[in-house]
Amino acid sequence: MTQPPAPQRPTPTSNPYDGTPPPSAAWPHPQPFAPYAAAMPEHPQSATVLVLGLIGLFIPVTGPIAWWMGSRARAEVAAGRYAPGGTLTGGWVLGIITTLWLAVVILLFALAIVGLLAFRSA
Repeated sequence: MTQPPAPQRPTPTSNPYDGTPPPSAAWPHPQPFAPYAAAMPEHPQSATVLVLGLIGLFIPVTGPIAWWMGSRARAEVAAGRYAPGGTLTGGWVLGIITTLWLAVVILLFALAIVGLLAFRSA
């Protein structure tokens, strides 16, 4: 009885991305590669969210707006309408940070007013 020939690996000049199935089970990728899909665009409000988040570092009032817009845009990205991107995530995170900073500023301002009123009444 003769043994079947050993599986042949493709030559280095063959193109593994041409969509043809591999010649043998010894091929490292049993399924042919899918053609590349067209790149999805990043969300159109990504730059706006980032700019509002950055402005929020100096003017904290824009932080909640960046957080809110970023949350809505991230929901649309999660739904598969747009590609995820660092610009949107960065603006969203900055919106959260600046919103927390705004809350601290408001709390300190309220404590200062209460302290001044308590000091004047004493």
